[in-house]
Order: sequence, then C-alpha cells, then structure tokens
Amino acid sequence: MHKFLVAFVCFAGILAVCSGTVEHPRIGRLGKFWQRCQNHTESDGVFMGIYRSVRMGDSCVGRLKFEELWDDLQLITNETRKALFEEYCPQLRVFNICMNTIVDSLIPCFDDIENNITREFVSVLPDAVQLFCKDDGEILSGGGEIAKRLECVREREAKERNCFSILEQFKPIDTFVLTQEQCSIFTNFRQCFKEHVDACEISAVMSLYDLFYNAAFRSGACRNA
Repeated sequence: MHKFLVAFVCFAGILAVCSGTVEHPRIGRLGKFWQRCQNHTESDGVFMGIYRSVRMGDSCVGRLKFEELWDDLQLITNETRKALFEEYCPQLRVFNICMNTIVDSLIPCFDDIENNITREFVSVLPDAVQLFCKDDGEILSGGGEIAKRLECVREREAKERNCFSILEQFKPIDTFVLTQEQCSIFTNFRQCFKEHVDACEISAVMSLYDLFYNAAFRSGACRNA
C-alpha cells in the first residue's frame, strides 16, 4: 500500500519527484528532460533559475516521509487513527503547496498542452488529500476495523507486487503526452489493484487512484490512447 501512495506522485507525472532526486542537468535518468527544458528556455540563466527552483521544491516534497507514514499505518487501530491523521494530514497539505511550486517553476519547459496536463494532475492533489484524511482515514477502514483491513492488505502483499510490476513497465519520459501503450499501463494497474482492495473491503481506496487516472484522460495526456 505504501507503493500505492507513492504511485500518486509518479502518476501525476512530475518527473523531478518521481526520480527520487533532482539530478544535475544532462546527467542521470532526467538528462533528456532537462536538455529539452533548456531548449525551451530563453537562456542558460533562465534555465538554471528553473533548475534551482525545482531543487528547492524537491527538498520541500522530501519533508513528507511516505515510508514513515506507511510504518505508522502498520500499527493503526480505530482508537489511534485520529492521532495519526492529525500528524500526517497537515504534512500532506504542505506537500500540495510544494507540488504547485514545482509545476509553476517548470512552466517555461513545456508547451501549452503539457502545461495544461501538469496543472490538471496537480489540481486533483487537494481532493486526494481530502479523501485520504476525511474522517481520520475512513477510506481505509471501509466502515469497519481499520487494522483488520490493513492486515488483509499485508497478507496479499505478494500478489499486489504483481500489480506494481505493471507500473515498473513505465519508462522515464520527456513529454507528458503519452502513447496508447503508456496509458494502458495505468489501466492495467487499476484492474489488477482493484481486485485486491475489493478483497480487503476497502474499495473506496480506488477513488484516490481514479482522481489521477481520470485526469490523465481528461487533461489530454492520453489523447493518443
């Protein structure tokens, strides 16, 4: 499930965050992206300003520790969940601000359609946080005992890995306009993961994923699909 949370960010297509680090221009897996960004900007000075802004935004995003959130979820009960969500939900709301900062910084790197796509993805983040935090994680409890629901998820972890192996097929990109094959990866993942959350009676979790899934098609990212 912690991979599912991280997948929200990667599905949003913010390459600087999905990479885990913002690498130096022209090297690493984002080298092609940064080269393309530089070609879109007016000068090296403008480009380096963008790069520094994204570095700052990446540092801001890094303050939210997805792994720690997942570790705390391992111990959650209906009695303790209020304290957990009171701790992490403010961090998630700051995460929204960080992501907006990154997207705003990257505007000169893209053409109009790609800027619309990134803006569409980031615009659904507040709704995702609202859903996740609503009623102290009701979306994870399914109206029952939250610990039992998450125990079910853990028991199915090996099978869930098969779903995430689908996402691993998604290669680094330098454009947010995706191919039919790339968009089908998200569709196939959804079908696979839904089977597991349905089995654990937390089907509502799919509404989080669907916010980004629907944005991919609504924004034009999957217009070629």
